[in-house]
Amino acid sequence: IYGDGKININTASQAVLTAIGLGEKTIGYITSFRRGKDGIIGTEDDSIFDMPSNIVPYMTQFANLSASEVAMLAAVSERYFTTSSQSFMVRIVAALKGKNKTSEAIAVINREGKILYWRET
Repeated sequence: IYGDGKININTASQAVLTAIGLGEKTIGYITSFRRGKDGIIGTEDDSIFDMPSNIVPYMTQFANLSASEVAMLAAVSERYFTTSSQSFMVRIVAALKGKNKTSEAIAVINREGKILYWRET
């Protein structure tokens, strides 16, 4: 609700990718591409999509996609994907040692650090 309606393919979850119509096999290829050679997300060898126009070429080089999978990925990429985010969610949970109660704050901020949303519980 704070962005331009595009989904960052570099960070989108499996549920989000499913919701926009991608098949399980294609989603698996995307997440595998993002994890890099070691298969672990968040390490130095992770891969990213640098431009929306490179999504289909990168995926066709990375995986053996059928013609229908390429067509679906191209259509979804053009309509839904971006490769960078403008808004970020931050979730902070605090607990005092020896206490059962926790406090939580959720914020949405933009690239400039402006708080767009804040909620505490």
